[in-house]
Formats: sequence, C-alpha cells, structure tokens
Amino acid sequence: MARKHYLHRLFEPDSVAVVGASDRIDAVGGRVLHNILGGGFSGAVYPVNSRRTTVQGLQAYPRIGAIGVALDLVVIAVPASDVPDVLLDAAQAGVSAAIVLSAGFGGQATDGLSQQPLVRIAREHGIALLGPHTLGVLRPSWNFNASFARSVVGPGRVALLSQSVGFCNAMLDWAASNHFGMSLLASPGAAADVDFGDLLDYCAVDASTRSVLLYVERIADARAFVSGLRLAARVKPVVVLKSGGGAINDTAIDQAPMADAAFDAAVRRAGAVRVSSVHELLTAARTLASGTKAAAGQRVVMITNAAGPGAMATNRARHHGLPMACPSASTREALTAVMPSGWQCSNPVDLLGDAAPARFAEAAKALLGDPEVDTLLALLTPQGVTDPLACAEALVAQANPAGKPVMACWMGQDLVADSRALLSAASIPQFSSPERAVDALAYLASYRNSQNLLLQLTPPLSRHAAPDLPRARALVRDHMTAEASRLPAAAVVELFDAMDARVVPSPAAMTGAPASFHRRIALLLARAPAFGPVLFLGPAGSILPRLDGVQASLPPLNDYLCRELLGRVTKRFAMEPLLPSQETQLIDMLMTLSAIACEIPEVESISLPYLPLGDAAVPEAERIEVSLVPRGVGATASSYGHMAILPYPGELENRVSLPDGESLLIRPIRPEDADMEQRFVDGLSAQSRYYRFMYRLDHLSTAMLARFTQIDYDREMALVAVVDSGLPGERIVGVSRYAVNSDAVSCEFALAVSDEIQGRGIGSQLMQALFRIARDRGLELMEGEVLAHNRKMLALCRGLGFSLKRRLDDPDIVAVTRPL
Repeated sequence: MARKHYLHRLFEPDSVAVVGASDRIDAVGGRVLHNILGGGFSGAVYPVNSRRTTVQGLQAYPRIGAIGVALDLVVIAVPASDVPDVLLDAAQAGVSAAIVLSAGFGGQATDGLSQQPLVRIAREHGIALLGPHTLGVLRPSWNFNASFARSVVGPGRVALLSQSVGFCNAMLDWAASNHFGMSLLASPGAAADVDFGDLLDYCAVDASTRSVLLYVERIADARAFVSGLRLAARVKPVVVLKSGGGAINDTAIDQAPMADAAFDAAVRRAGAVRVSSVHELLTAARTLASGTKAAAGQRVVMITNAAGPGAMATNRARHHGLPMACPSASTREALTAVMPSGWQCSNPVDLLGDAAPARFAEAAKALLGDPEVDTLLALLTPQGVTDPLACAEALVAQANPAGKPVMACWMGQDLVADSRALLSAASIPQFSSPERAVDALAYLASYRNSQNLLLQLTPPLSRHAAPDLPRARALVRDHMTAEASRLPAAAVVELFDAMDARVVPSPAAMTGAPASFHRRIALLLARAPAFGPVLFLGPAGSILPRLDGVQASLPPLNDYLCRELLGRVTKRFAMEPLLPSQETQLIDMLMTLSAIACEIPEVESISLPYLPLGDAAVPEAERIEVSLVPRGVGATASSYGHMAILPYPGELENRVSLPDGESLLIRPIRPEDADMEQRFVDGLSAQSRYYRFMYRLDHLSTAMLARFTQIDYDREMALVAVVDSGLPGERIVGVSRYAVNSDAVSCEFALAVSDEIQGRGIGSQLMQALFRIARDRGLELMEGEVLAHNRKMLALCRGLGFSLKRRLDDPDIVAVTRPL
C-alpha cells in the first residue's frame, strides 16, 4: 500500500477531540462539535470541557490527556492565551494533527500573541498544525466537517483553499445554494505551520480532488507556495484569485504594483490560472466541475439564434484576445445546405430566430468536425418558435462525439431552466450570459498557455552565451560596500562584457537610434517582495514596475519564455511587432539579465529605461543602473535560494562507469523524459513494478507520469540513469528519487532498475548520487519502506549503510533509514 500523505490525519481522521466544546451552537466550539456530529462522521468524537461532564450528549473530558486513547486530530477553540497549553497537552497525548480556530495571534507579538510557541510545539512533536484563525476543514466525502461554518455542501471534485474565513463562508453558501459539491475545503488562516504549499501538496495526490480553487491574501514563503502550486498544477487545474494591487508578505503600498505583477508571473509560471474577480472564480469553478479540457488551439466558433448575444460574445472574445475561427469551404457548404436561401456565413454563425433543433444539430456537427475550429460556443434565447430543451438535446448529441470543448449560454430564466439542467448533466458548462461563457473559454486558453510555461525547463545560463562568471563575480565583489551601492558606467560595461553581452560607455553610440515609441523597450530586473528576482518589461518611457499592466516573468528564462513575455507586452500595450533583428536583440538582453539574476545574488536591480532596438543600436552604460546589496559571495548549487523557481540543475549531470566498463549518464529527470519514463516502467516485470510501488500497477496514468517527470528540484529530486542502446534516442535503465518530508530535514526515497541489468551496480550509483544531493541540500536523514520479501533491495540497503527494522503494525514492510 502506498504511504499516506503527511496531512491525511487532518482530512481523514479516525478520532477527533474538540477542545472548547459546548452545548451552545452559537459558540465556535459548540458549532464545530455540532457540525462533526451532524455530518455523519463515523469516527470517535471526544468533547473537552473542564466545566462539564457531558456536552451535546457525549461524555466530556477536562483535558486531552484525560481521554486516555491515541487521537488523530484535535480541534482547538479556546481563548488565544490558552492555546499553547492545550497544544502541549495534545502533543504529550500523541496527537498527529491540530486545528487552531482561535484568533488573536499575529506573525509577531506586536500585532497579537506570538505564534512561535505553537510552531515550536508542533514541530518538536510532529504535529501538523492548521491555523490559527482558521475556519477549519471540510471533507464531504469523508462525512467530516471540522469547521464552524453554517452552510452544508455535498461531495464534489473541486477543492477550495482560502486564507479568509469570510470568503470561505461566502463560497460555502454559494455552493450549498447551487448544489455545487466540493472535495475538500481548508483555511490555512495565519498559516503558522501548514500553509498553502502543504495544502496544495495534499490536493495534488488526493484522489477525490480533480481541480483546485485558491484565494490568496498574503504569502509568507514564496518558494514553498510556488513549489506547491507547481506540484498541484502539474496534475490538476488550479485557479487562483487575488485582487490586483494587494500586498504580499507585508508589501509596502508603493511596492504593491511590483508585488502584484510578480505574483501574476509566479502563478503563470507555475501552470495555474489567475482570475481577478469572484465572478470569474465561479465561472472557472463551473468549468472545472464539468471536466471540460482545454483544446490544442484557441480558435472559437459561435452559433446563435439571435445576433445580439453573438455580438456580445464576440466583443468579449476580442477583449480576451481569443481568435475567431474561420470555417472551411466544405463546412460553409454544409451550413448553407441547412439554412434558408440568401443566408450569409460568418462567425458568429447566425442560425436565425426560427432555428429548429435540427438546424442546431447540423450546424454543431459541421463546425465541430472542421479542423479549423478548436472550440464551439452555442448561444440561445427563448424566442417564440424556439424549443430550448430540444435544442439543448441536439447540442448534447453532437458534443460528446466531437471531443472538442463545447460551451453553452441559454439566456433567460424559467423557460431555459430544464435546458440548463440537461446541459450540466451532460458535462457541458452552461452560463447565463455570453460574457461569462466567453470568460470560461478564456480560462481554458489561459490554462493551456500556463501549462506550456510550466513545462519549460530552464538552466541558469543560456546555451547561446559564454559568460565569464568568475570575472563577473569578482567585479561585483570589488564594488561592494557595507551599504547598497551602484556600479559606475565603466563597471557596467565590464559586467555586461563578462556576461557575453555588449553595452557602450558613450551616448555617441545612440546616434540614429529609432525615435518611435513602439520600437523602444524598458527592462527592469528587481527583487520583488517575497518572490526574489523578477524581470519586468514595458514600453520605454514608463516607470517600471509601477506602470499599470506591466508584464513580468520569473527567471530563469529560456527562448520560449522570453518570446511569451514579449508577446504579452506587445498585446497589452498595442505595440508594433518587432523586426526579427530587434526581437533577437531584446531576447539576448533578457537572457543576460536572467543569467545575472541566477548567478550573482548580490545584484539587487538593473534598470534599462531606454533600450533602443535597431540593427546597429546597443544600450549605453550611462543609462543602465546596477544596484548591489551584500548577499554573500559566489554561486553554488545551493545559492539559488534567492529565487522562487530553481533552475534546472545541469551541474548534477555526471557520467559514470559501471564495474563491467559500460558508461552511463546520471542526470536529473526532465519533463521531456515522459515517454522514456513510461517505457521504462512498462518494461519492468510485474514483480519489479510491485516492489517499486507496493501495489499492482500495469501502466502509469497521465497524472502519475506528469508527477514523476515534472519536478521542481527543490522539495524533491529524481535522477535517471540513461544509456545509448544503439537505437535512435536514449533509454532509461534506472530511476532514484527522494521527496522531502514535512519536517524539512528528512526525505523518503524510491529506486527502480530495469530487470535485465540488475546486479551491475546501477542502483548503487543512483543511490550514492542521491545521497550527495540530499546532503548538499541540508537534509539529514533518508528513509524508505521495502517489502520484506524484496531481498535484492534489502541487500542493497544494507550495503549502502541503511539500518533495517520491520514495522510492528505491518510485518510485511521493512523500514530502512540512513543518516546523511
């Protein structure tokens, strides 16, 4: 059986105690107990109240220690000043998880009681602590409601994570009123211990969660947030709501635009989608609940029985930049055959006010079969001769065989109520207005684009440049002072020269530079609050990053990411397309700034307020401002801690020789290894697959494959042993990996080697490499579980210095541990 997630006691407990429980359901503790009992929870429930012998019909206990049984979870609803003592009592009783509902805490003692005593107790005793100041958790499929919410929701496939207790309550009320089910709801509150990163990690592996909605107010740990977001978004759609301009991690007001642009870049780069309003979040929720997948392209075609809604939808599509499809000649002929004489084909396709269900069916069939069409939006108004339900049935009949995304907007209320129910039952997202329907299409397009960004694997340095890093770092060291300092123009020239880029010291080189606003770009590399170095891009003359709509991207960058960033700027500011030579110049500069951001942490910011774009133009050093701040000298594999996204660790690639003389390459796994990974697992014997996964597995699912090959190199590492078999391409013959545990000092490992070459030392080489990486990352202990009859693996573990011990609760499993 696969090992359970470290938060499983929080969401799937077998026993729970409620401290502060009472008979009053208008009190927090009373409401929580009422919700647990009323929700049908089948586990053991223990009220804790020192002044009562019974609470809500159950025996009450004066303290947790008096219960006398091991507990999975304790919910704490007492005054803030009493929480540390209660949590310590829970820790001494062996509780695995705790939810602190109590308010009155702050990040520092100046804005409330300090959270640090809670964190210390939780981490010393291995307690997963949610809160304080949280609504709690709901797990409808588990019949578990450990919250003080008043609304009741049923099981569903969408998870909601929100810091705001008020927002959680509002979303629960909406969900209950609209019969919208949820897989889980969790509120990290002040996030003293368990935060968004941990909750996203859980959602990524939770079988009942198909997609995630996220409401963010602040981020305490950007690396953990981005890492968890990337982990979840690899396998499930994630939609993030954070209103623009808000502070992140106590950001100052004048820094808010920069922080917001950085947040937007982080969400996009993590493979998630950001929305800016509750309406957009609800639209995304409906789309996610339907299971509708994003199309390979974005070309939209619309059919409607009224011109007005078609015009509304078209305007909204233009707002989002969605391209309108142009049906092929054969499709236009098929449509003409079912339309009245004199009909003119256009997009939206106006089926006219007398459109019968058969016309809807034929039009949908023809358009969905057209290779020039990616997505179909059907709009209907209940006119005098219209049968809304029959038209909905016709659309459903054509949608399922097509395999392309289909959305519907049946406008009105009572006359289309049955139609909407039918469409929803058929998993066709339906909306009451054209604008919301198009918003859903835009969400799908954004999601696909973000997923492409997620797949980008970027090294810290461009392969097209040859920087002299020792020289660049020495130059920075020579100009460092105790305070922040700026490089003089001559040093700027030398720095860029060391990075294999060119700038000039004299304004004379600017003679003849293009004067057109649209052919000049401003760049800024700066450290955004919480997210570290960020690259901002906008039109020249702007004050970056305060300009509304400025676009940003998190380094490290590659060619694809640079072009995507440039495309957003061109679109956002309606700029003229750049000439190929100009685009190349801009991308080269972006890559240079990205390399500096990665490799020289002492560089605080670089501002290029005027970058001329022309065949002979180069930036002038007098206009480039480089600000430095002491951050330590040198760059090593562990020095990327200043970045929210780690570069691909190419320095870990290593060619080794086996005892029989054969050479193989050991390197970190990459997203493009997915096909090789699938072939590797498929090629294992049934026994080897069982030994590796500890359950019978015939084939990796798409989600598992993404989970195994798209890693962030921060909280996990996976190494592949690759050989050239003489056939086209490479072949994986072994994989070792570890994932960091919640204590941040230990990790769990796994290893698999192809059956036909076991016993040749590949497993030992992979594990030795894994030991070195884990040790360099500050980990102290590696552990794992091995089936007792897997003798080869147990022998390898003994030879590598692991200690072995059979688990008392399951003698078929041997726990292996090794200090690093």
